[in-house]
Amino acid sequence: MSEAPKRTYPIDMMGLIISALVALYFSYSWSIDAPPVERVSQEAAKTWFLFDQIYRWGLFIGAVALVGAALIAGASGATSPIVRLLALAEGWLGVVFAAMAIDTLLETRGFDLSVLLTTILALYCFRAARDFWIMVRNAED
Repeated sequence: MSEAPKRTYPIDMMGLIISALVALYFSYSWSIDAPPVERVSQEAAKTWFLFDQIYRWGLFIGAVALVGAALIAGASGATSPIVRLLALAEGWLGVVFAAMAIDTLLETRGFDLSVLLTTILALYCFRAARDFWIMVRNAED
């Protein structure tokens, strides 16, 4: 008796690669800084630096997970577990970008281009994660 073929899903590989490259770019270029010393204490500045390091590593880990899942999906087909991994990686990147937007908003005490850009990227990642999750859920019904 033969096994039923595994269901594969249509995946936009170029979109995944672009998402991963954007996350890798931000993980490399995100400035490690803190508000001016006259506004915060030395201990608070250390906390700002720590969070910036967390954002850098969070983006790097999310981008690597996204690239890994995309490579597996491209090589063997996008099966349900791979699409779930893509959803989790995109969701993780969305959380990190949203945290970066909030951090930048608090640090600068104003709405600037970096807040707008990281907010747009967070929304993009959240939507991609939702779309991947719906893709798998609808196929299981």
